[in-house]
Amino acid sequence: MSGFIILNDGRAWTASDRAFDAIMEALAETILDSGTGNALASWLLDQRSLLKGPGMGSVDLRELTPANQERLLATIEFVCNVPKLTENLSAWSDKVHLLVRMVEAFKQGEPPMLLNPDMKDLVPPTRRRAGPGWENSI
Repeated sequence: MSGFIILNDGRAWTASDRAFDAIMEALAETILDSGTGNALASWLLDQRSLLKGPGMGSVDLRELTPANQERLLATIEFVCNVPKLTENLSAWSDKVHLLVRMVEAFKQGEPPMLLNPDMKDLVPPTRRRAGPGWENSI
């Protein structure tokens, strides 16, 4: 079973449940260490396959508030450059680096299907709202 992170342009990163959960934990830890986004960190931990069930871990960035989208994208890029975190993720280093490359490609505006190796197509948007912060918006 796999967990997914879906980027704003519909490309999707996928990894085993254990790898997905490890990424969620590393992202949450980094956000907590930064002193901002405690609600986002807590929410990310709640998305782990360990809690949701095998194959049910998923984060679609398009469902997050714009501020949380930016925070999460920046955190994904940062996680690969923190030795303590990359040590904890070393078993999945190829997947971690793929995720960062996918985020960079998205930010550079590259066509999503040029780097979407685990998917046959783009994931369509759900138009749902998820994660913290929506309660404060109109």
